[in-house]
Amino acid sequence: FSAWLSSADYFGEQVRAPEFAERVYTGYFYTPRMSYVVWNTRRPQLSSAGVRRALGMCFDWDAYIRSQYRGLARRVTSERAIESPGYDHDLVPLPYDPAAARELLAAEGWYDRDGDGLVDRDGVPLELELIVPASSGSARILGAKYAEDLAAVGVRLTVTAREWAVFNEQLNAREFDAANLAWNMPVEIDPEQYWHSRWAGVNTSNHAGWADPVCDQLIEDAQQELDPARRAELLRELQRRIYAAQPYMFGVSVPSRFAMARRVRGFATTALQPGFAIRDWYIVE
Repeated sequence: FSAWLSSADYFGEQVRAPEFAERVYTGYFYTPRMSYVVWNTRRPQLSSAGVRRALGMCFDWDAYIRSQYRGLARRVTSERAIESPGYDHDLVPLPYDPAAARELLAAEGWYDRDGDGLVDRDGVPLELELIVPASSGSARILGAKYAEDLAAVGVRLTVTAREWAVFNEQLNAREFDAANLAWNMPVEIDPEQYWHSRWAGVNTSNHAGWADPVCDQLIEDAQQELDPARRAELLRELQRRIYAAQPYMFGVSVPSRFAMARRVRGFATTALQPGFAIRDWYIVE
């Protein structure tokens, strides 16, 4: 009755053929899913918000969305669902600005002193490893594009694909510089496990090792706030503070693309996973 489609299939000739369109229609919908690169903020070269911000300005997200998703993806600025009342829609994503990134890196002491094409500090070049799940083709594509973009500002990025068990082990032990992941998030979520300092140790969901007393207080205030509007504002303030510090390079929300037989009726999308309710479907012969 239905099938999930890759970008290549969704925009492919077979799906667009008239004989296919007579029997099947296609569409897409968004669910609370987002991708990101987490920085290990406990690594000396990644401990500064200025460095992380500079690295975030080196990736050309617009070009990536055009090439990888044919424009069907949304930039995100938080791990929270875009549909959540605690999501700040006025927060503007970092621009792609290599020149400004170079200036930020130089202000942090990272510039090319020896003319080898790599920025360096204290005699050490800025070289990073990005680990990605071996099963994720999109992660490998992102890594290759990011390595190319970072090279243009004098940063060397090595992309290493790991089987999931090894990837997860490195992540939990915080034995990485950067890692590419994606989350399926509920519309409402307590941010404590991701951002509170009490979870900044290893083997927790705070993979960035993030610790900030202001964020801690905002999280605790939101947990105790009964007024929905005030709680949402606290969460938006938390989002803005985290985004300014860039412990994650927040990525994109990608829609689910589908093909559905025209004789299936009752299909409608929802904000909650999996994005539809199959109990509402029925067949018209």
